Amino acid sequence: MEITPRQLKAFRGRLLDWYRDGHRSLPWRGAVDPYHVLVSEVILQQTRVEQGLPYYERFVARFPTLADLAEAGEEDVLRVWEGLGYYRRARHLHAAAQIIRERHEGRVPDDLEALTRLPGIGPYTAAAVGSIAYGLPRAALDGNALRVLSRVFRVADDPRRSPVRRLLQTVADRLLPDGAAGDYNQAVMELGARICTPRDPDCTTCPLAGVCGARASGDPTGYPVPADRPRRDLRTEAALALFDGTGRLLVRRRPTGGLLGGLWELPAGPVAPDTPPREAAVRLAETILPVPCVVTESLAVIRHGFSHFRLRLEVFMSTLPRPEHPPEVEPPLRWADREERIHLPFPRFIRKLVETMAPPDRMEPPDPKTTRV
Repeated sequence: MEITPRQLKAFRGRLLDWYRDGHRSLPWRGAVDPYHVLVSEVILQQTRVEQGLPYYERFVARFPTLADLAEAGEEDVLRVWEGLGYYRRARHLHAAAQIIRERHEGRVPDDLEALTRLPGIGPYTAAAVGSIAYGLPRAALDGNALRVLSRVFRVADDPRRSPVRRLLQTVADRLLPDGAAGDYNQAVMELGARICTPRDPDCTTCPLAGVCGARASGDPTGYPVPADRPRRDLRTEAALALFDGTGRLLVRRRPTGGLLGGLWELPAGPVAPDTPPREAAVRLAETILPVPCVVTESLAVIRHGFSHFRLRLEVFMSTLPRPEHPPEVEPPLRWADREERIHLPFPRFIRKLVETMAPPDRMEPPDPKTTRV
């Protein structure tokens, strides 16, 4: 792809003028700690700025320095991250802080190779952190940047394909202005977030309108080629709400490496097709407990959407034959009182239910209507 010197000058100048005249004021911009830039970029990997900002502020208030994060326990980190989703990011960020403390004298690395060796830091995040924190000359290609470049240079292909992405990386690196890589990367990302949006781009106010091939074509939303969205299957699970005689609730920690890794949950299992959820709950109780228990009424049906599937979780109250003598359980199961449940990290879609539930003799009659969270 040929880029003329005139195109380079117009692209850089108009974009940077627009950004410097009216960019959003964000706490990680300007002369800030590279650690705060790292936190912000990990949060923004899967989250829009508006959604991520309160979580960023909460996270750096709890862990104001890299040393604070490195010294924290994983459950504490996950609890602060709770509600932001994609929890692997939090575990990777925690591990990265520990590696930086041990191998880089507690300072976020200032070269791209070292950054990409950190857990959860790919080429985009390394380029963003390196350019913003240290001025390293590398273009950061997130979804916003890929969309802007695909439209300006009228790339009629899927930017997620490796050859197309490599082409756009080459183009983006050529467009980098000397000494202003951080501002440039933030400008492209901000333009994509605020002006050059996926469905309704505001071409009338775009600083690049005069050099944009997609706008000249009359079909800006036709670039880049929209990806087909995969169908999200429905998964049905049954969960147990089981208390002992002192009001402790049986909870289970999810495996670290999988979905919602490291978070706590009510013990749950899949419901096979044509199987009543209550029957699945009974079988689950027989599998995980050494003593029989009785599965009684349905407390709630919780529906939640993940990126690749939809979940229907039905929660059943269960009782022990002798709640004053609960069976001993081993990890990943444990009995947790209400105070412990407040501080353990749970997925947000069951947080309220887990905190407010009480043993059967202390609960109000269940609402027969389906509960949606």
